[in-house]
Amino acid sequence: MRSTDLPLAVGFERSRMSRRSVLLTATVATLLLYVVAATAAPGSALGATTTTRVALCSANLRTTAIGSSRVKRSIKTGTLVTVVASVSGRSYRTTCAGRSGSGKTWLRVSRVDGTSVKRLFGVSYVYAASTLFRTVPVSKYAACGLNLRSSPKVGSTVVSRVKTNTVLAVIATVSGRGYDTTCAGRAVKGSTWAKVKAVNGKTVKSLFGVSSVYVAAKMLVGAPTSTPTPTPTPPGGGAIDHVVVVWLENEEATAITSSSMPYLYGLSTTYGRADQFYAVSHPSLPNYLAFWSGSTQGVTDDGNYNLSAASLSSQMAAAGRSWRTYAQDYPATGCNLGSTYSGGIDGPGVAGTYARKHNPAMSFTSVSGSAECANIQPLAKFDPSVNVAFVVPNLCNDAHDCSLATADTFLRGFVPSVTGAPDWAHTLLVISFDEGSTSTNGGGRIFTAVMRPGLSGVVSTTQHTHYSLLRTIENLNGLPCLANSCSANTLNEFLP
Repeated sequence: MRSTDLPLAVGFERSRMSRRSVLLTATVATLLLYVVAATAAPGSALGATTTTRVALCSANLRTTAIGSSRVKRSIKTGTLVTVVASVSGRSYRTTCAGRSGSGKTWLRVSRVDGTSVKRLFGVSYVYAASTLFRTVPVSKYAACGLNLRSSPKVGSTVVSRVKTNTVLAVIATVSGRGYDTTCAGRAVKGSTWAKVKAVNGKTVKSLFGVSSVYVAAKMLVGAPTSTPTPTPTPPGGGAIDHVVVVWLENEEATAITSSSMPYLYGLSTTYGRADQFYAVSHPSLPNYLAFWSGSTQGVTDDGNYNLSAASLSSQMAAAGRSWRTYAQDYPATGCNLGSTYSGGIDGPGVAGTYARKHNPAMSFTSVSGSAECANIQPLAKFDPSVNVAFVVPNLCNDAHDCSLATADTFLRGFVPSVTGAPDWAHTLLVISFDEGSTSTNGGGRIFTAVMRPGLSGVVSTTQHTHYSLLRTIENLNGLPCLANSCSANTLNEFLP
């Protein structure tokens, strides 16, 4: 449902009003705005913090928060905006995602999906009704050892100290007392502080008993400065015991850049990237089936199927190895066979829709018709300790229906739950796409990042496919090969 941000005085359809009614209403609205201006100082800043927020529904970006304004653009659900202040302005009534709301607080927006408003519209700022947006935590890394403080003001106390590459969930940047120090061998000077809500995936409230802590913003970076220190490796080496696979949707590898997805691209340069990785077909479902069973099973569409063939899930169960599919917005209880389900917030990112076609395990009766169906769970239940975890973001967070920037923000929120896990030292994380936008080698060349402790800047030009990833997982778990995976190579260049 589209949102509206019309003034309360004129919040009905103009098409049903006579010319006289329009003029009268406009006069009343103007008088009301003058009254508000005299009493509430519209447009004055209520909070001069910088935050990243996500649109919960479609929303209008306007030229001003007061008086008469024009709509510069209507943005879609999942669009990310950079907010530099909250300001008071004219009253509005909205309907967003089926819920009504009203207020007079507006967001002063400087960027939309990473692009400056100046470049997009030729103005310094645009304004949006605040009730249509939710603050998105942004994952940052400590560039060096640093203090977590109780506030950004003079006289604040040190709550704790964290090490280099600690993951901090930042919800805002604020101005505070000045600092002048060194970090990672360089001089750092400023007065901007980051407001932190979580440390290595755990809330500040649970760790320290306070709602938030603050760190010097210039001592944080957007990607690890080096490979995070792994958990000590037990005798016998650093064998991989956990594989986490995350799939996004429908982009050729060339679309993923340091501008379009800075977080994912940064991970690929820090750890590893398979530059010649190809999907096998179109549309989505055949690729998911290829990865999960070594064959497209003759499927050429995105329908619902009940297949009796062997698959990775049946192999894992037979071998006594644990597997899960963590599907965002999948219902929390029961074995749910429907094509789609929509829900609220389920883990990182924005609310959206679960699609069965992106959950390959459900296409096999060994899962859908047995107790193994319990291994399909909402993303909020993610457990990095299982042997194989397939992570399926919803249709917004996987970039199917929303932007690459939205998908990148989802990854910022999710990846630290893997890299900060107790057994990260024995974990392989693969982030890839189901298919590209071309038919090169079957389904297009797709961006594939590969991560594990000890991997540093590896870029492979060896040709791989979804069958290669399946064969790699089978080998790591001591399983026999399935169908086309038997003739596929593995991702050995990324393994210990």
